[in-house]
Amino acid sequence: MDDTQKEFLPLKPPGTLEAITAEKLCPALGAFTQWVLGNALKEGVSRLYFLARDGWFPYGLARRLCASWGLPVECRYLFGSRYAWRLPLYHFDIPRAVNVLCGKSKVLSPETVLRQGGLTQQEREEVLGDLKLDGEAGSCLKERVWLEEQLLNCSSFCACLEHRSRKAFSGLEGYLRQEGLLDGASWALVDSGWMGSTQETLSAVLEQMDFQGIVRGYYAGLYRQPRQGIWDCFFFRPGRDLAFQAGMEPSFFECVFSASHGMTVGYRQVAGRFLPVLGKPPAHGETRGKMAGVFRDYGACLAKRALPGDLCSQAGAERFPAWEKLCQVMTRPTWEEAKLLGELTFSHRPLEGGETPLAVRLSEEELRSNHIPRRLLQGPSARTSPWLPGSATLYGKCPQEHFQAFQRVRWARAAVHAIKSGARKIYGEE
Repeated sequence: MDDTQKEFLPLKPPGTLEAITAEKLCPALGAFTQWVLGNALKEGVSRLYFLARDGWFPYGLARRLCASWGLPVECRYLFGSRYAWRLPLYHFDIPRAVNVLCGKSKVLSPETVLRQGGLTQQEREEVLGDLKLDGEAGSCLKERVWLEEQLLNCSSFCACLEHRSRKAFSGLEGYLRQEGLLDGASWALVDSGWMGSTQETLSAVLEQMDFQGIVRGYYAGLYRQPRQGIWDCFFFRPGRDLAFQAGMEPSFFECVFSASHGMTVGYRQVAGRFLPVLGKPPAHGETRGKMAGVFRDYGACLAKRALPGDLCSQAGAERFPAWEKLCQVMTRPTWEEAKLLGELTFSHRPLEGGETPLAVRLSEEELRSNHIPRRLLQGPSARTSPWLPGSATLYGKCPQEHFQAFQRVRWARAAVHAIKSGARKIYGEE
């Protein structure tokens, strides 16, 4: 335990949300943020864009540390999301856009595809009427291929998609120019990471805006390397640090470190300024407010410390102890941890609402259907949870047995990503 932790932890009553946040989450936030700042200094990056919503707490901490330590790094918060950045690209290649929209989702419906295409409710109803489709009907792979063909041959859909995409591109272009991504400064994105698609999408958008630089990203971890730009990771890298990958619960990480505002769904111009359009904020604002207060208190405590001689080395020394605490609560939570953090809400499809608790109530049979043998025999479970270990702690008969089973699932995921990463290197896709 470092000096900051020794000073900070006694202030929080044991077993409370505040104590869990301080002991298990704050060290990871502090180590990651110091590593980001250290990399920026080392690589001559003068501006950091912390990406909504996972970048909110690192952004707040980084600003405080830069002010206290006199670091020559400008920190900005960039509103964006996969949806808000993908939609503006669709009109450049409609067939590819439809292929992406009808892609890999396990639970796909025509209504979902049309929502992701940015169509209004009236436009969705008209297209579904033209195609004589039930908007809520799910579809298998064969039906998705059929749906893709139908949409490509539907003139009303293609016209709506192109119109919505062009309009979205105009707003996004205005916002990115306003925020200085094309003003010549040396900058980098800061985000949680995972699959690298956000960096790829932003690179594609900036390419259409005649950006001449290279997008750089700093991430908590990446399972797959971005195909465009340069990047670095703190906790784990593609094809490496597999033990760290096998201990990561991405939905948990995103949920507990996420801002309390809604997802960015687009941009609008008001009085000459481009402003983000936000979706509905997540529920449990009181719980998130308490956690935010702890993160702020931790930042104030950390900022009192003298500037380390080498921020990257300092972060490296804190990396494993911070990871141990974070990994424990992610993969083997106590009842108190699962109860207090599991009530936070999570949504796989923010555009459609339908938030669920982070730790969904599952029966013993439903928990077991998420183990590897059942997944191999029966396919992905029809009912799962964003945070399975939390659900196992609260609702399982033998949580330890489920913890071991879910650990095998995460190792399998890490191995698959590592194999794919190796294949990319062999075939020159770095």
